[in-house]
Amino acid sequence: MKKTLLTGFIAIGILGLFGGKVQADDQTKLSYQVDSEYLISIPATVELDAGTTTYIDIKTISHNIDPDRYVSLSIKDGLTADSEITLKRDGDTTTNISTLKSTITKSGAPILINNPEIGTFDYKSGQTDSVATLFVGDPEGDKRAGTYLTTLTFTSEYKSKMLGED
Repeated sequence: MKKTLLTGFIAIGILGLFGGKVQADDQTKLSYQVDSEYLISIPATVELDAGTTTYIDIKTISHNIDPDRYVSLSIKDGLTADSEITLKRDGDTTTNISTLKSTITKSGAPILINNPEIGTFDYKSGQTDSVATLFVGDPEGDKRAGTYLTTLTFTSEYKSKMLGED
């Protein structure tokens, strides 16, 4: 009798284990991540023309960007607070180095040091679109013979379109 009773309890226990409902989602989400990438063409050297405005065109060469993000291009170094560049005479070893000044603008508007962004692009932009066109005015100052040089340093940032995220 004890065996039959024990067998009955075991059978009920086994039915309880296998007879319950199983909960499962009826969908499985699959994902695959492709990293963003972009190439920008910035001229390595630009020869300023005397008596005229010189254009610097910065373009994307190719890009594959996440729809929730964009690329911001800025001038990081080489610009004064007055949206000017200072060109120094190469090889001048005097204590009073000869310099020339020239304004640099984006489509005629000054580029501010506290907001040096000159252009943006995202996934909808064309593969070879112009990101920014800079206008460099005719250098002004005491134009002594020689070559005058300066360097503009650009930076790009990959940013989120969502406010407060980067």
